[in-house]
Amino acid sequence: MSGSQLSRGNLLVDTVFGLNITPPASIVTTAATAGNYTVQGLLVGDLVQPYFTSAVTTYSMVNAWVSAANTLTIYFSSETGSTVSSAAAVNIVVNWQRYEGQAFGALPTNAL
Repeated sequence: MSGSQLSRGNLLVDTVFGLNITPPASIVTTAATAGNYTVQGLLVGDLVQPYFTSAVTTYSMVNAWVSAANTLTIYFSSETGSTVSSAAAVNIVVNWQRYEGQAFGALPTNAL
C-alpha cells in the first residue's frame, strides 16, 4: 500500500455490544414488524446481526440493518401463530462489522 494508510485488510470494526430493547408493541404473524433503536456510531452500510441472550419462544428477530446513521432496525416475527402484544424488554448482543470502502457489487481488486 502506498501513502500513510496502514495495511489491515478491509475490516475496520468487528465487535459485539449489548443492548436492552423493547420489541414493537404488536408483532404480527403475517408480516415482519420493524423496531428502531438508537445506537450511537452506527453508519449506513455497517453489518449487524442481533442475537438473544436468553430463550425467547414467542417471537424471533428475522433481519437487521442500519437504516440511518445511529439507527438499528430489527424486523421481528411472531412464532406463536397469533399476534404478540406488549412483549417485555430483552437483552440482546449485536455483532457489528464495518468494512473499509463499503463497496458492494464487485470484489476488491486485491482479491482477484
